[in-house]
Amino acid sequence: MNSWSFVAEMLLLYDVLEVLWHLSSYLQTRTASLIDAQSRINVAIKTLSAMKSQAGLHLEELVKSPVEVEYSGVKLTRTKCDVQVQLHNMDNL
Repeated sequence: MNSWSFVAEMLLLYDVLEVLWHLSSYLQTRTASLIDAQSRINVAIKTLSAMKSQAGLHLEELVKSPVEVEYSGVKLTRTKCDVQVQLHNMDNL
């Protein structure tokens, strides 16, 4: 559980699920319309596509943290192996 990469993957999943949750939440409302739904689906797709090159809100918090950090009470140490994905936020590592 104290693997930096494991926590990073969980935070990535959190960011993705949050986007999908917002879309799903809208689609389940009685006020959802086909016209509005299409634009919200497009926003979700663009947001998820952007996460390929830039970390989401929760993952970004971990990525910007120091090499050794305590995250939710768990001590994490980032190694060079943990930084294989080239995110724009990580260019200065």
